[in-house]
Amino acid sequence: VKTENCSKLLVKKVENVKIEESPIFIKNRLIASGIRPINNVVDISNYVMLELGQPMHAFDARKINRIEVELANDKDEFVTLDNEKRVLSDKMLMIKNDDEYFAIAGVMGGLDSEILDDTTSIVLESANFNAASVRRTATSLGLRTEASARYEKSLDPNMTLVAAKRFVYLLRQFDPDIEITSNLTDVYVNKLEKKEIILQKKTIKKYMGKDIESGF
Repeated sequence: VKTENCSKLLVKKVENVKIEESPIFIKNRLIASGIRPINNVVDISNYVMLELGQPMHAFDARKINRIEVELANDKDEFVTLDNEKRVLSDKMLMIKNDDEYFAIAGVMGGLDSEILDDTTSIVLESANFNAASVRRTATSLGLRTEASARYEKSLDPNMTLVAAKRFVYLLRQFDPDIEITSNLTDVYVNKLEKKEIILQKKTIKKYMGKDIESGF
């Protein structure tokens, strides 16, 4: 991670994956939410995004060697998943693979980053990006996505791990032969410390109009 606009980056490799249709309940939830089902890997990542609010991206592991997060070079061009050529600026955050652009961080993956029917291993990326950075990028490119709509509202970086675990749990429910074949790479640039907030019962009663039982 080469920029403070990426607070946290988690990466894990999963092998022995079978690309297939998702269970009907996942497809129905996605369709009801306006998201088109694609395959089990993509659909589960979108399903978890709806559950927890944390976007993730699964890359075909055959195409990944070294993931880096840094700002783009001004006027560079990049073809996104929708097969559109985008002109980048030096304020846009990018995910790179061996110095080649692979995704617009928090917005959309590149054309070469998609999961294919013959994919058997994936690299799962769960990250936290600066809200203002994602908002500026999405607005500048005229490319607002389900992911950017969430990132631009500011997310809890600690949810990246919860979402990654949930993704693996669900994938294993329907594909029990998957194997986790790497350690968890966890780069935490700007650590968010937990804070304790003391809230008095009388304050709760003032705004709720009722007493809260002790021990609640």
